[in-house]
Amino acid sequence: MKVVEVLRKVGSKAGLIHYDSEVAQSIEVTVWEKQVISLQQLQDDAEKKQREELSAPPPEISVDFAQVFDALKIPPPAHGWTVETLKQALGDALQKGHQEASSAATALLAQNQVPADDIIKDAVNRDKALDSYEAFVAKKMEERSASRKRIMEDLRQQIKESEAQIERLNLSQASDDRNFQQWQNKKVEKEEELAKVVALLTSQSEISVGKKKS
Repeated sequence: MKVVEVLRKVGSKAGLIHYDSEVAQSIEVTVWEKQVISLQQLQDDAEKKQREELSAPPPEISVDFAQVFDALKIPPPAHGWTVETLKQALGDALQKGHQEASSAATALLAQNQVPADDIIKDAVNRDKALDSYEAFVAKKMEERSASRKRIMEDLRQQIKESEAQIERLNLSQASDDRNFQQWQNKKVEKEEELAKVVALLTSQSEISVGKKKS
């Protein structure tokens, strides 16, 4: 029975809904397929995703400084002038000597009635924002480094376990080879016994006797 029909019948009996066939036809129901995932698979997927993230450049250092200032909500002065505004307004004047660039900056601020202290305060706020973000990035980098070291140690442990398993398999193979050789030699001995008895009854060799393994 369709889901819509079940809802219609239950809702009608309870007096909660009025069934509209046109509306019902427009209803879409998504049925999710049930999947069984082991804890080991979840862990493996998580470790794989983490390794991929650690292989990529850290996203924190790709953030533009303007985004840092916006994220940390540095309050702009009421007149709208910031250290960035002054830098853009000065343009090529910044490339001149210190005294000439200082005179140009002072004149530009006076012309727009902007207190120099406001620009200094804005620059200090931006510097503090960068220092704060640097501390955040440094912590993230330490976490990435610790995660890498943990993964590398796990991989080294896996390598040791794999090497030990390879050694055990080599020993098992050598044991199988010896046991099979001993079995083959016993087989030859049995065939020799059979051939000896058959030789008493006929001159024709009917028994295939193998060779012992050294």
